[in-house]
Amino acid sequence: MNILIVGDSWSKPDGYTEPSIYPHSNQNFLPLEYYLISQGHNVYNRGEGGRGNLNSLKIADYFLKMAPHVNINIDLVIFFNTDLSRDRPTVFYNQQYPKGLDNVTKEIYNWNMNMFSKIRQFYNGKWAVIGGCAPLLNPSDYDFAEFKIVDWRSEILGYHVEGTQWLYDYPFLSTSIDQLGLDAVEYEADKIENVWKHTQNRPDLFPDKSHPNMQLQQELGMRIHNHFTRS
Repeated sequence: MNILIVGDSWSKPDGYTEPSIYPHSNQNFLPLEYYLISQGHNVYNRGEGGRGNLNSLKIADYFLKMAPHVNINIDLVIFFNTDLSRDRPTVFYNQQYPKGLDNVTKEIYNWNMNMFSKIRQFYNGKWAVIGGCAPLLNPSDYDFAEFKIVDWRSEILGYHVEGTQWLYDYPFLSTSIDQLGLDAVEYEADKIENVWKHTQNRPDLFPDKSHPNMQLQQELGMRIHNHFTRS
């Protein structure tokens, strides 16, 4: 298969975006894209550390439109979901914030889903959607994906950890309490703290206290490979 990968650092933890997880740290396991390559797939990884969902989807949109011009037909897009807060500057560049954190989150999410819809109007291939850095907010909205992981972090830990869509944007939350609501900000802050606590307490699973280790990356690659190549 020809595979396009887009997302944040959870899609590319190979020493490029995450220097603390070196490719040679464990020769027995391969990061996702390299495992898929080892299975004979052509992989185009356009992931980048810190990238928001909207930018990832814009890159996918461009790649999928350009690929046919160089005789590439993408069979599968693997999308790694990140927290919606990373799209806040884009969504609210020229508009006022609505009242309440939930409404801010919903507005960003709507932009995300509109971008998915735009791509799906012309791309008829397969999707794998991974709730990585952030879980999928409304999982049923991703039913178009043949392969879906709602909350990979919780799956890795073996128990549910309530996720957050604001993991990397606490400074905005803390300075916008009047607009967003004190209770909502405090609740989100507790979730942020809890996510970090559980990942930082498991360096065997998250060696840099944030990202899944190479074995988990390879296991994900195996699951995706097996899912899309089974007869």
